[in-house]
Amino acid sequence: MLFTVGSQQCRGTHWQCYGPLYLVGVAIPLVMADLTRHVLQDSDIWSGPSSSMYKPHCGHSERRLGGITCLSVTGWLFTIVFTYAGFACMITGEMTCQTCCMARCCCMDNQVLLG
Repeated sequence: MLFTVGSQQCRGTHWQCYGPLYLVGVAIPLVMADLTRHVLQDSDIWSGPSSSMYKPHCGHSERRLGGITCLSVTGWLFTIVFTYAGFACMITGEMTCQTCCMARCCCMDNQVLLG
């Protein structure tokens, strides 16, 4: 299925037209935050106690559920909050765009060409 953009102006509100784009744009840095934290730690750019994923007093024997019980604030933010919020934004943006374009309520006068 191929979508081509027509020459007419947007027929919805600004959020209806560009909301999916904004959601996917926000999703990219959120999903990449934990990976970027790992790269910064491995290259010794971000070091110190604030960069630690786990609490200092938790040993390997205390890490239950894959270590989720011993996550520090940084661990919770980067590993859980940012990653899952990013995937939620990405999935919502993709689904909104799909339903919008399939219902022909999207920004431009899209013509669906089946190939």
